[in-house]
Amino acid sequence: MLQSRFFKVNRSAVAIQTQFPMGEYIKQLDKRYLHPAYVVDFLFIYTGEGQREHKIIIEYDGFESHFTNHALINEFNYGEYYTEQHIYREKVLESYGYKFLRINRFNVGKDPVETLSRRIEATVKKKDHNNHALVTAIHKNVAGLQTGRMKECPQCKTIKPLDDFKSSKLTSGYGRHCNACKGRRNEKKSETQTVLNLACPDCKSPMILRERRRDKRKFYGCSKYPRCTGTREYSNDLPIV
Repeated sequence: MLQSRFFKVNRSAVAIQTQFPMGEYIKQLDKRYLHPAYVVDFLFIYTGEGQREHKIIIEYDGFESHFTNHALINEFNYGEYYTEQHIYREKVLESYGYKFLRINRFNVGKDPVETLSRRIEATVKKKDHNNHALVTAIHKNVAGLQTGRMKECPQCKTIKPLDDFKSSKLTSGYGRHCNACKGRRNEKKSETQTVLNLACPDCKSPMILRERRRDKRKFYGCSKYPRCTGTREYSNDLPIV
């Protein structure tokens, strides 16, 4: 691949990553991705005119592992004998906007390096008819993360514009969590209520209605926590304000 004419001419505009964990990468961008954690042989990224990125998955098809009915295959019909697993895998990754270029014993030609160069060039020029809104959003998020215009909130696991993290209280100007998550945390805190006529069994201080993180069960905890760890069982009959 590095010896191909296309790579030599466009060296500064090409990035190649081997054994790229494509499934894990897509899962980070699309939480609804439920397919296997696919790993691709090569992720070939070419930045063309207008800084448009062409992302091509280049894979070498092993004869034994990628085809069925080996005795019937030849250079004219090999496309009909790919295993269902690999066809499915290709369609899944294509649905996320990636183009596929497969290399095997039937399509390398007499000069494999020149053949690969021509095929990469043809794949780059191929029009992309996949205008799925999800794919567009994913690539927009990738570009935003790379340029710093977007950021992922570690709490809600959502990629959002950097403005959603603004905070005048921090010297950096931006918080680690998005403002929506911080707002929900503040609302939860404001819902904390003191129980009337209910004293801590250990220090006799007022008690607070709390919720266990593990199972979300409610209980009453001492208002002096963590200095006092007294608790009482929750009851719907006790008055709260």
